[in-house]
Amino acid sequence: LDLSTQTIVLTSPVQNDTSNILSKTFSWQSIYNAENYLFELWQPTTSGTLVSTQIVSTSTIQANLNDEGAYSWRVKASNALGSTFFSTRNGFADTTRPQSPLLLNPSNNAILTNRYVTFDWVRPSQSGSSITDSLIIAIDTNFLQLYKTYTIKSSTIGDSLISGAYFWQVYSRDKAGNKSKGSLIRKFSVQ
Repeated sequence: LDLSTQTIVLTSPVQNDTSNILSKTFSWQSIYNAENYLFELWQPTTSGTLVSTQIVSTSTIQANLNDEGAYSWRVKASNALGSTFFSTRNGFADTTRPQSPLLLNPSNNAILTNRYVTFDWVRPSQSGSSITDSLIIAIDTNFLQLYKTYTIKSSTIGDSLISGAYFWQVYSRDKAGNKSKGSLIRKFSVQ
């Protein structure tokens, strides 16, 4: 019956979870002889603002974050004789779409004599979760005939291309799954 030596195992969301959802389902493993569970949701940490506190008899709860950013959630079990210590996890909510990348090189309508082409772009300054970019190269302006695609964490990549006309565009996607609008489309030719 003594819960003070037991530990609650938190199951979902996982530690350091990053998502674009503010309404979350929190779950943990039940503890034998627990009468209820105290759930707390904090932003950005457990020394910040208490967003939600609930006492429940189940091992799952639905709660809403106030806003995007860091959060912590914790649970402890109790009965008439005492309680466990809190088990805590941290996460990050990011609902903001990254800004569109700005293309640098090759410039629009560039005619290149070297078949090795270096693609460069910049991401506008932004906060939020980490970013991955998708570079898309097509042989038509509508991007129906894709030539190559790359998914990379940096903002530069090079590759050898055959002679011809190409169109390129870059999208950014953050760790939470938010996708930017596409960059402007640029055309270039390799001779």
